[in-house]
Amino acid sequence: MRKILFSIFFISLVAVNNTTAQANESSFCYPPYWGGLLPGESREREALKLYGSGLYHDFSYAAVRYYYNKEKTHTLALYFGTDNFVTDVIVHEGIKYPETQKTNNINPYIVDWFNPFEGFGKWHKLKIGATKEEATKWLGKPFKVVSNQEWEYQSKCACELPTGINIKFKSNKIVSVRFWASQG
Repeated sequence: MRKILFSIFFISLVAVNNTTAQANESSFCYPPYWGGLLPGESREREALKLYGSGLYHDFSYAAVRYYYNKEKTHTLALYFGTDNFVTDVIVHEGIKYPETQKTNNINPYIVDWFNPFEGFGKWHKLKIGATKEEATKWLGKPFKVVSNQEWEYQSKCACELPTGINIKFKSNKIVSVRFWASQG
């Protein structure tokens, strides 16, 4: 019985891989996963285990937790939607925090192992600071060019709701990456 189930699983896996190889150049078939979290699947409790409580802010449309790397050069913003699912994982160059914050002291929200240069995309080759040419090499042509400075990629592996990655550029370098999943 186990051999039969394994064979069915293996055949299904091969079939999925063969169909994704035929996807057009502006699509990719891997989830928008970064830093241990998968938007649309991960929940706030997982984020808390990975990163701690962070700087919490409740906007009218979502709750957000902000984290900073130990060099104080980058921001990680985690957005939570319905049922505390992670909807967005955003890595920014620079320090960002809610305008309503009373102080700019980010020291309590520094996460020693938050690595803004963790790779993503095919073979995890893309990083903050990569060029547009590198983005095209490792992700293909964008699904949508929002502006010359922002590209959107949508994952073709999503079963129900859209998921993807938005990349923002400044002077031809990636300065922000948003890994997202639509809320249900």
